[in-house]
Amino acid sequence: MRVPSRTTGAPKKTEVPMERNTKFAAWILALLALVLMAPSEGEEGMAEVDDGVDVYFRDADLGAMSSQALAAYGDADPGDAGTLERSFEGAPPQILHTVEDMLPITSGSNDCLDCHHPENTTDEEDYPIPDSHFQQAVMARGQPGESMVWKVQGYKKSDDVAGTRFSCTMCHTPQAMNVKTPASLCPPEKKKDAGEEESR
Repeated sequence: MRVPSRTTGAPKKTEVPMERNTKFAAWILALLALVLMAPSEGEEGMAEVDDGVDVYFRDADLGAMSSQALAAYGDADPGDAGTLERSFEGAPPQILHTVEDMLPITSGSNDCLDCHHPENTTDEEDYPIPDSHFQQAVMARGQPGESMVWKVQGYKKSDDVAGTRFSCTMCHTPQAMNVKTPASLCPPEKKKDAGEEESR
């Protein structure tokens, strides 16, 4: 006859195999994923609106939600559009001709250069790209205690348009024809002397 051994009264712990814990966790995660992917009640009967505008958080045309008319841009061909007065001295000129087939500007395609690169222009009416756009910045390490780690030490002439000036529409933008532009609050600067280059 076996006599049971004396214990301290604490129940004996049974260990659950690791494989069983992993399977249980996998089932819980699968159920949670099903709950999160289930459609909500309001989505089932909705018809998709195909208005040519991709709106991800609303099912309505954003233009219908505003009293302001959408901007209408000029459709004149390049060379036929004329010019606009600059809003302040040194402001980049705005684009009055259509840019519909010219954008986006990429590293392999910049249609602006076809007409405005100095090699392709015949006179000032063509608005050749100015020399300032052919200057590459020469960087230098800042001195200890200065606020700038790197600073522009000077510029060197480049044979091609500088990379920082290559994306023309970062500064030169199409001008909407049906939007009244607010008056500029920038103080006017003195006009450049005849010998100085006009900014473009």
